[in-house]
Formats: sequence, C-alpha cells, structure tokens
Amino acid sequence: MEYTIKVDKNKEKLYVQRNGEIVEILACSTGIGKPIHGFKGITPPGRYLVDDISLGRDMARSLRKSHPEIKGNPYGPYVAGLVRKDGEEVLIGIHGTSEPENLGTPVSAGCIRIANHNMRRLVENRIIT
Repeated sequence: MEYTIKVDKNKEKLYVQRNGEIVEILACSTGIGKPIHGFKGITPPGRYLVDDISLGRDMARSLRKSHPEIKGNPYGPYVAGLVRKDGEEVLIGIHGTSEPENLGTPVSAGCIRIANHNMRRLVENRIIT
C-alpha cells in the first residue's frame, strides 16, 4: 500500500491517502505567516519527500541550544524531516505538538503540526516513512 500525505493550509487539515483515496483527515497547524524563533514562519507549497524520521526529544534538545527560551519538547514523539522533490532545501517537517489546543490554526514556524498520538501512530504504523 502506498500512502501519501496532503496538507490544505487554508483548512488546516492533513489528509492521509492510500492508493489515491482519502482514508483519514486530521487537524493540523501550519506556518503562522511571519518570522518566529528565527524561522520564516511560512509552510512553503510544493511536493515533498520524507528525508528522515527523528525522535522529537532529540530535535528539541538541538533546538534549545540555539533557542534557550524554548522549554520542553515542542515536537512531540517524532519529527519527519521533509525535502522538496525538486531538490530545493527547506527546513520543515511534520511533527507532534506540545500545544494541541492550537491545532486548526496557523501557529507554527513553518512545520506541519499534528496531535502527538496521531504522529506516533502514523510513524509507528509506517504510514509516514
């Protein structure tokens, strides 16, 4: 089975598709539209591939080195790093969130946030690989 993920930034929805059919719709949050924490704050349009999957706690530890004002783990259980299909480098990914109450509104620094339990399930069930 081949899974793809599509994000509608206008609706703040993430669509999980299997063999071209939508099998799940999740609330998400995309870029706030202005710079935040040194990032552009924009979720750029385009087609992406998952480059790697990291533990959220490891990514948070790295982030706090350059941004000590950030506390805890804003990434949840996993971060799926993305690369553009056309080869352009971007610093965005799909990850969990420490602020699930904000899902459905654009609040991120550019990444695509989903609920932690959904991120865990998508990674551990190999939907995001």
